[in-house]
Amino acid sequence: MKRTIFTSILLLMTMCVFGADDETVIRKFYTNCVFGNEYYESGNVSVLRRYCSPGIIKRLRAEYEYDGTGYAVYIFRTATQDSNPDVSPDEVESGIKSITPLGKGWYRVSYTDGGWPGCTDVRVKKGLISDMRKDKSWKN
Repeated sequence: MKRTIFTSILLLMTMCVFGADDETVIRKFYTNCVFGNEYYESGNVSVLRRYCSPGIIKRLRAEYEYDGTGYAVYIFRTATQDSNPDVSPDEVESGIKSITPLGKGWYRVSYTDGGWPGCTDVRVKKGLISDMRKDKSWKN
């Protein structure tokens, strides 16, 4: 019994050190909130709290550019809001292509956004997305 508990703790520590959970957080956030409807359907910040630190939630609120209250989850995508007319309909679907570790908690998320290629750098700290650098399609 003690050996099983020790092995489980060791495995958990190894996963945290090497970022296995970081990739899961990023993948779930993109699947459920950035490209999915979990946040958009609820409009509830508690959904974002599952994936994002208070600092990044504050940034998402500050960068929200529409009337009313909301959070700029869309800044994790490309700045292009319409589907790419130069790709076939089966290539228009949005989704993650790869997640590449960059070091110090940073990951490069490469994706397709309505047929447009995109790349956003995301930092994960203590199991939450804590910072990000927008895709190059954003002017600022």
